[in-house]
This record gives sequence, structure tokens and C-alpha cells, in this order.
Amino acid sequence: MTRLRALAQAATADWTNRFSHRFDSLTPFGSVGFANTISDTAFFVRPFTSLGLVSHFEGGATYDLARAVRVGGSAYAIGAVGDQTIISKFVKRQATATGTQNPNRVFDTVGETRVPASVANDHGVSTWFGVSPSPEVDFQIGYSRSMHYDFNTLFFGVGFRVGK
Repeated sequence: MTRLRALAQAATADWTNRFSHRFDSLTPFGSVGFANTISDTAFFVRPFTSLGLVSHFEGGATYDLARAVRVGGSAYAIGAVGDQTIISKFVKRQATATGTQNPNRVFDTVGETRVPASVANDHGVSTWFGVSPSPEVDFQIGYSRSMHYDFNTLFFGVGFRVGK
């Protein structure tokens, strides 16, 4: 069983469709998908891994302030289906602790646990600022807020475009 669990953790399946359309300087977008885990994003690296079917949705827009400068914002939701296994990235698997502020943050107290979908569900918002000094390089900085987990994340990133 341990081997099967390790294989399931290593193999991630995620089907996502993203839609966007540019209107002058504004580009609204939306995405919808299904996965076998709650995935990390460029904006939010979660303090846990999950096993179980989830659906995920995001909607927002970016706005070009200048040719190489843009701002953006989005809202997201994750809906779990059925029981989920939550595996903490901070607490050892056999370890248990007590006393958490938020009952949805089981990853703060237990290394691995099975929870109902309501504990794994999440929703939140993100906002960011980006600069592209050249067509091949992007810099971003932003903020993400998970309402369900009561989590604030400040992020930054550097992106490179390779090829044509």
C-alpha cells in the first residue's frame, strides 16, 4: 500500500482549459479544470499535498499600464469531490500536534490525514504587478490570499521565453 501511495503522489493528472481575449489594454481570462490533487500555482505554493479528485476555477484580468508593464488580479475556487488525503509538507507523517487556530489547516497539526471535501475546498484572490524588460524575460511580484486556509502569500517570479 505504501508503494501505491508513493506512486499516486508522484503522478499528477490535471486537465485545464484557459480562455482569454484581449480588448485593447485589458485581457480578461478564465480557466476551469479537474485534477487528482490540489496543485500549487505560480502565486501560491501550498504547505501540503493532497490526494483526491478536485475541480478548480479561476477568473480575472490583466491590464497593460505601458508596453512592458502590467497589473492583474484574479479570484479562484477549488472544489474537492469526496474524501481527500492531506499530506503536510511541514509535519512528519507519524507526528501529531494539538492546538490550531483554523480547523481547515489540518496540515499544521498532522503529518497525514483523511478529511472530508469541505476541509480541502478553498477560495481566494490574487493580485500582481509585472514588468517585461525584453520579449524573452518577465518579472512579477504579487500577493495571494486564501480565505479558507487563512493564508497570505507574497510571491515573486522570473520567467524566460525560449524558442520562437
